[in-house]
Amino acid sequence: MLWEYIPLERNPMELIRIKGSTKRQKYIVAITPEQFRQIVDLLPEPYNLMVMLCGYLGLRVSETLALKWSDFNWESGTVSIQRAFTHGQLQEATKSDTSGADLPVYPGLAEALQRWQARQQHDFAFVFANPRTASPYSDSTILTNYLKPAARQIGLERIGWHTFRHSYKSWLSSAKATGSEPSN
Repeated sequence: MLWEYIPLERNPMELIRIKGSTKRQKYIVAITPEQFRQIVDLLPEPYNLMVMLCGYLGLRVSETLALKWSDFNWESGTVSIQRAFTHGQLQEATKSDTSGADLPVYPGLAEALQRWQARQQHDFAFVFANPRTASPYSDSTILTNYLKPAARQIGLERIGWHTFRHSYKSWLSSAKATGSEPSN
């Protein structure tokens, strides 16, 4: 750039390649629809609803935890993904531009969420607010205390929140669905 061999706006780090650095370090875990249903059935509310949102819509857990009731349009059957809750902080933007979208909500899921909302004894903005703090639940606590034990009950040892996102993408591919798929 100094000698004008490459354009000034280009990041010089783009020119550096480190052998083997682009390889995925973790093994991707995708589950079957049957395994997904078994996990959902084993989880108590609201954790089963969180998993359903992640699995049915391909959401990141940070996007699921940041959902507010006002993000849902029950009339049109959609939800607007606008923010993320990560590391205890609310981010008023999603991880990528393509993550922020209006997505269709399956009627059965909409009904389950509306039943959950009707049973709440508080008027918190967040769909999955911890009753003690009014802030979203901790994804790592749910993973450790609920999700991993449920997965072990059906014989799965390696599972995480992103498993549902990978599974969603796998299910779309196997159904030869077209349209936008979640990107990591």
